[in-house]
Amino acid sequence: MNISRRSFVLSAGAIAVLSALGGVSEKTFAQISQAAARHMTQGGRIISIGTTNAVRVPRQSRVAYATTKSALVGMTKAMAHDYAEQGITVNLINPGPTRTGMLGDDDSPAVQQMLSFCAIKKLAMPQDIAGLVEFVAREEAWFMTGAVLAIDGGYTA
Repeated sequence: MNISRRSFVLSAGAIAVLSALGGVSEKTFAQISQAAARHMTQGGRIISIGTTNAVRVPRQSRVAYATTKSALVGMTKAMAHDYAEQGITVNLINPGPTRTGMLGDDDSPAVQQMLSFCAIKKLAMPQDIAGLVEFVAREEAWFMTGAVLAIDGGYTA
């Protein structure tokens, strides 16, 4: 395995937490990514973690959330062009329902509702998502840029 030492992973969840604390938005995602790119003078990887709610919103009252997550798709694609000449790839990983402790027990109504939308009726484990991040961070993934990768058990299928 040959992971680029110039990889940067940014979680949309972290941005959401910061936003709740003080007005940080999708604009912050772009600013943080731009700051990281300035240090990638010999190429690198910008990998963002978003959410499947960027492309599928099966519940009510999610307009603002879905809008900000969808903005990450456009930013990823635009930054892929902006940084390609520097040898920097920019990709977005959108996990589906994942066992993180935020969702509750597997038999809770919220989890069961999410799983009802999935082709694979199980929650992902964090290491499942980490495996995709690891792949995208590899030097061998140099030709992948501007991609929006769903790892969601068929949630967006």
